[in-house]
Amino acid sequence: ENPGFRRFMSRERTVAMVALAPALGPHDEAARPLAARVREIARATTGPAGIVARITGYPALRDNVIRAVFGDFVTNTVIGVAVGSILSVLALRSVALAAMVTLTSGVALLWMLGLFGFAGLTIDVVTISLPVLILVLSFASAIHLTFEVRRQARAGEAGAVRAAVRRIGPACVLTTLTTAAAFASLMTSPSALINNMGQAGVVATFASLAGVFAMLPLLLATAARWPGLGRLFAGRRGQAAKVWNLRFLQDWAARWPGAISVMSVLLMAAAVAVYARVEAVYSLYDHVATDSEAYQALITVEEELAPIGTIAFALDLRLDTPGAMEVLRRAQAALVRNSGGLEAVSIADFVRPGADPATALEALPEVLRARLVSRAGQMPVIVLLVPNEGAGAVRKLVTRLEAGLAADPDWPGDIARAPTGLLVTSSFLSEEMLLDLNRCFLVAVIVSGLVVALWLRNPVIGLVALIPNVLPVALVGAWLTLSGAGLEFSSGIALTIAFGLAIDDTIHVLNRLRLDGGPGQLIGPALIRSALARVSPALVITSGVLSFGLIGTQVGQLPLIAYFGRLSVAAFVLALVADL
Repeated sequence: ENPGFRRFMSRERTVAMVALAPALGPHDEAARPLAARVREIARATTGPAGIVARITGYPALRDNVIRAVFGDFVTNTVIGVAVGSILSVLALRSVALAAMVTLTSGVALLWMLGLFGFAGLTIDVVTISLPVLILVLSFASAIHLTFEVRRQARAGEAGAVRAAVRRIGPACVLTTLTTAAAFASLMTSPSALINNMGQAGVVATFASLAGVFAMLPLLLATAARWPGLGRLFAGRRGQAAKVWNLRFLQDWAARWPGAISVMSVLLMAAAVAVYARVEAVYSLYDHVATDSEAYQALITVEEELAPIGTIAFALDLRLDTPGAMEVLRRAQAALVRNSGGLEAVSIADFVRPGADPATALEALPEVLRARLVSRAGQMPVIVLLVPNEGAGAVRKLVTRLEAGLAADPDWPGDIARAPTGLLVTSSFLSEEMLLDLNRCFLVAVIVSGLVVALWLRNPVIGLVALIPNVLPVALVGAWLTLSGAGLEFSSGIALTIAFGLAIDDTIHVLNRLRLDGGPGQLIGPALIRSALARVSPALVITSGVLSFGLIGTQVGQLPLIAYFGRLSVAAFVLALVADL
């Protein structure tokens, strides 16, 4: 019945745990080979006896994540390239043009990875999505540029490629700046993981722009000499089919422009208000594949033995003083009462009443003694065993415990230290970092609006341009609140990045209005419909590339990345509808 021993063997004697306590830091590179070696020893030892041995714990889980990151990186990149190539062939109606676009995106990806190595940036559980995002982002810019080259060539422009670069280039530069601003906003976070994502995203977006405008104009200019742009764009090559227009959305908006505008603003305000109440959600196992051996073994330990998660309560109490063990027992009982019946373990569980504490301590294994009392015997620790219910549950439990223990006469508040441990630290820090992601999103919105306003020299248009891009992100955020899914690291980063990518469509619409309208011309319904008719195929195609390019995130091993992909696609689709 001793809870300390029950952590190592189930009541039915069917599950046992052998604990190894290596002296490893959280990012120690020795963890991976150690996990592999322990796995080999366990199987060699227990296999002949017909005993199933599985390895779990933080080093094993980290090893699992590292292997999953590498596998998902390859899978996501291959699927992203394949999907982008197929959609390019369908959209451009030309294998040659699609090959140029694919080659351009490949160059942008290689430049990005090279710059990562040069700058010392890493591919981790967050930045693993960047290669696919950069592939589809470069695909999008390349599609816009290719359509414009065809338009200029058909208009008889002598330097069609140069003219297209002059007309589309400013918009592509601006989309890069707004996307980079979204990533740069993540650099304001105190989290090293999120900060690294911000730095890597900024490098990646500029690598994408450089790759597109260094490679694609070169390929198209070469094709202009041989076999010639007339042949390259012969027939319907490089011309989007009407199915890509989604004209019904434009017709619908043109029919009730005032009502739709008012409803959009009201809906955005309501969605933002709901999203502002979102709760931060985090678990130490967010990055772990649920079908992995390490995770399944962890679940077995949780269900058959005792919770892995712990909250530690240290007491400034010398165990060799008279009555010290009784104080410790009362404190442990008070902790169990105020926790709602959770189990707690302390050195008192291994010392019989009236027995000499020093003698009992010497009989315990070193690994267990080190967990429950300091070396000098001046600080015993009560370990509360906490089930894995997420960071929100831990924060509520700690808050309830602090209030309850303060009023409990058996709790020695004068010698008790604040609750601590990995679970407590990660739960409270994660809330701060996740809510900080909302501030990053606000920074991205403000910077993007300023960039657009300065480009067009019109603050009103800069403000209006934010509405169709804040709206889809706010709607997804409101769903996170209402569904109870909450704000995770993947969802917070996804919404910030999705805004930066979604505003790209708006910028291309505004650029087309600028090109078609000319200086000083008022923006009227006829000009808007004409500009949308020209640019909507490219918007639909690039949104399709963005959305379908993230399919690879759904077949990978990391649940966090799959969730990131789903939220990003939802935001991209809603942003396309809002822009059209």
